[in-house]
Amino acid sequence: MAQVASKRFHTLLNKSVLVLACATTACLALADAASAEGLESYRLATGYYQRAKWALSVDEFRTFLKDLPDHPKAEKAEVFLGMALVNLKEFKQAREVFRSFIAKHQDSRYLSHAMYRVGECSFLLDDYQSADGELEQFLQKFPNDPLATRATYNRAEAQLALAKPAEAIELYNTVAANKVDKALANQAKFGLAKAYGQLQKMDEAEAIYAELSRDLTGEAAAEARMLLADLYFDQNNHAKAATAYAAVVEEFPDSPLVADAQLKLGKSLFGTGDYRQAADVLSHLADNEKLSADASFWQGASLKSAGQYAKAAEVFAVNYAQLSDAPEAARTLYHWADTEQRLNQTDKSVAHYLELIRRWPEHALSDDALHAAALAALKGNKHSQAEELIARFTQEFPTSGLRYRQRLVQGRINLALAKTGDPKQTAERFAAAEQEFRTVMQESEIETTQLRARYFLAYTMYELGKYQQALEVIAPLTAQLNKNPTDTAYVDAYVLDALCHLKLKEYGPAGTSVSAYLKMLPEGEFVSQALGIRARAAAHLGDKATAVADHTQLKSRWPHSVDFARTTEELANIAYDNSDFPWAAELFELLSVMDKDSKYRPIGLSGLGWSQYQQKQYDLSADSFATFVTDYPEHSLAAESGFKHGASLRELGKIEEAAQVFKNVFQAYAPSDKAFVAGLAAARQLRASQRIDDADAMYAALTKKYPQRDDMDKLLNEWTVMLHAAKHYERSDAICRRIVAEHLDSPLANDARLQLAISDLIAGKLAEARPAFQQLESNPKLTDKIREEALFRLIAINVIEEHWKAAQELSERSLTDFPQGKHQWDARFRAAQAYYELRQFDKARTALDELRKARTEPALADGESTEGETVEKLDWFPSVWLLLAEIHLQEKRYDDVAATVAEFRAASPKSPYLYQADEVLGRSLNNQAKFDEAREAFRRVTESESGQKTETAAKSQFILANTYFHQKDYEQAIAELLKVDILYDFPEYQSASLLSVGMCEEKLNRWDKAAEAYEDLLKRFPESKHAESAKARLADARLKASR
Repeated sequence: MAQVASKRFHTLLNKSVLVLACATTACLALADAASAEGLESYRLATGYYQRAKWALSVDEFRTFLKDLPDHPKAEKAEVFLGMALVNLKEFKQAREVFRSFIAKHQDSRYLSHAMYRVGECSFLLDDYQSADGELEQFLQKFPNDPLATRATYNRAEAQLALAKPAEAIELYNTVAANKVDKALANQAKFGLAKAYGQLQKMDEAEAIYAELSRDLTGEAAAEARMLLADLYFDQNNHAKAATAYAAVVEEFPDSPLVADAQLKLGKSLFGTGDYRQAADVLSHLADNEKLSADASFWQGASLKSAGQYAKAAEVFAVNYAQLSDAPEAARTLYHWADTEQRLNQTDKSVAHYLELIRRWPEHALSDDALHAAALAALKGNKHSQAEELIARFTQEFPTSGLRYRQRLVQGRINLALAKTGDPKQTAERFAAAEQEFRTVMQESEIETTQLRARYFLAYTMYELGKYQQALEVIAPLTAQLNKNPTDTAYVDAYVLDALCHLKLKEYGPAGTSVSAYLKMLPEGEFVSQALGIRARAAAHLGDKATAVADHTQLKSRWPHSVDFARTTEELANIAYDNSDFPWAAELFELLSVMDKDSKYRPIGLSGLGWSQYQQKQYDLSADSFATFVTDYPEHSLAAESGFKHGASLRELGKIEEAAQVFKNVFQAYAPSDKAFVAGLAAARQLRASQRIDDADAMYAALTKKYPQRDDMDKLLNEWTVMLHAAKHYERSDAICRRIVAEHLDSPLANDARLQLAISDLIAGKLAEARPAFQQLESNPKLTDKIREEALFRLIAINVIEEHWKAAQELSERSLTDFPQGKHQWDARFRAAQAYYELRQFDKARTALDELRKARTEPALADGESTEGETVEKLDWFPSVWLLLAEIHLQEKRYDDVAATVAEFRAASPKSPYLYQADEVLGRSLNNQAKFDEAREAFRRVTESESGQKTETAAKSQFILANTYFHQKDYEQAIAELLKVDILYDFPEYQSASLLSVGMCEEKLNRWDKAAEAYEDLLKRFPESKHAESAKARLADARLKASR
């Protein structure tokens, strides 16, 4: 105790020493810095020192001393360097600097300072022997130095630390007599009290502490009161010690001594027998890193002594973990095991006792632990271990000579080994146990022995699954209990009765029996089991309140018991099955935090993950499932948990991470069913991430690893759909061919045939595609979806080949056979288009008008439903207005042309096809000789973003130019015609424009220019349909130009 106190005061002293060191050297530094001239390092060092930048100061002083070791200021710099190191608490380095200084500067005016600091540094380094000698030398050489009193005090502290209390007392008395430094004098009095304590002069020590506690204030008063309490404690005067420690806690709540006072207060209260108060006081130190281990043990001991076993077990568990390999851990483990035994947690009790024996075989408690472990193992049915320990007990602690009681023990051993021993001997062990119990029941003349045998016989029936027989055997016991509820000798029969009813799903009687047990024996041996049974029965009956209340008791009193774990698991499953996912999560979480080796922890992690997933708490479920796979990679639920980890990430939108997790599960657990599901999920996630090559590889791995799956055709189809959507057409077609070859009778084979035909169509292989579509379309056994799709593609082929009659007939048939099909709008348009091309304008106009009016109706685009899409959004819909406009133009219904184009413009002002409508409108206006308006329409074509440089634009520019010709504005006509030749690359219109240029030149009688235009046409476009006309005009132009 005195040594601990010394260290505490030592710390206080260090603080005051450092303050003094800073003040002294800071003044010197200021003076030196002011007188320094041109010495950069020195000025920097002293400046840093002045600002308490100790590390920077050290660096600069060292630089200065290295560069200018013989400079006049080097002597001072060494002192500053040493003090900067002191302020950095680099006492060892500082001591070396001061020792070096002393060796070199025996005549320095700083010698006394250096000699004191050497001793001080040794003291702060706990090198008390050196400190004592160095400080003695300082005092001999400089007895009147201002630091002499402090040096004397430090010498006294060193002597005390060196266990020389008599010498320390002499030095302390010298300091205590000092009238100048009262604080140091009081510190010396503390030292005196400690020294007297070492000499066992308790009266003197107590008197000094009492005086100090009265005279001092603040932290010093707290120290005095604390040391007085320590003195009482060391004398085992627990009542006085408790009072003194309580005074420290109450009067000095902000003192750093409070935690130590609380610890010792708790121990003192324990010594007085006030266990509950002791436990409460010690509980406040749980977060104190230094004291929590010691406090935790005494808190557990206090709770145990107060009969609060469940809380004691919790505290001992924490304390044991804290102590780890420390010798004190054996003591904690023994008390923990004993506490678990008192809680009827026999499995844990045995484990703790045996762990103590294993870790500390020579410990004084090992024999007691072996004895207790043997008893607990027998009670807890610890299999072959129980038999071994019972054999040891038989040798070391002979049992009673009463043969029937001995046979009961033997029967219990057989019963234990029947459940957990060699499976080949299970039936034999059960039979032997049953025979022992029946023999005792029939032959024993002692009623208590008979009743005990009846209990174990019923228990044997229960273990054999003969629940009704067990109820019949135990009925006399429960009947006797019902008649005489005060006789608790065999009250545990109620628990066994309840277990049998629970197994028979007779939840009402089960709850009744355990309630009777709990009423008769609320602190009985089987209370935890009874609470667990009642909680489960209540949950099955929908009585959640009772289930929660009983489970809460289990959690509070027996959190580490098998009953708690088993009950928690069953309640969690009941809650999950009833979709009470929050409660299920709460229960499963309790299992998930159990020891890693517990069989309940993986169950808890899995259930917790599922419950969180059902609540859409995907971030939490991802963590739970990931932890499961990490901690239990070989568990039967590992593949499932891995899959759900990936599924949780997928729900969080973490597609890349999900895909990797699914892939890992597939690779780790194939060829299990869960691995297949994970692999498929991986492929789908990779597809969703557009990592098509990786997804392709994943599908390939799946088909290779699971070649015989019944749904392989579906897997291949999904694979090919992905590849097709990603435009990997060759690869997609290869999978389609595989479907056709390997799954001939699968409905998906026809989908594959359809896709292969579509690929031929896209590749321009119309001859190969046509018969394939015809075969699919004409097969009445196929689905409407495939037949309609095939028919739609046949229509497309005839449109491409401009077989308009066939296109008309197929479109009409599609509308007849599939009036509500996904291609109904496509078929309607293709029919209208065919009518137009076949010059059936009335039919075409009617069909197109119907489409125009239906433009806001829902549509199907490219065979796939698109939410919110309407007919007017289909890619061909602009052609409805264009074809209508063309029909009106052909029929010279010019007002209808203008109205149709206007409607198109209003409905779709930004349509990239609007320029085509303007071109039709321009021709309509041109036909009406409305040349100015026509030119406006044509200019919209040539200037439109989507129309410029197209053939339509070239045509529009050509007609625009000819409007000037019709108005006999030949110069402007020539300018506009030349634009056609210069700006466009369409020979039909370029050659026509050159011909028209020549004709304009003729009108202007510029025959040489006309000839040039014709020659240019013939030279550049000799195959043009305008070549013959140009030849004829060229001859005439040349003739007239030569005149």
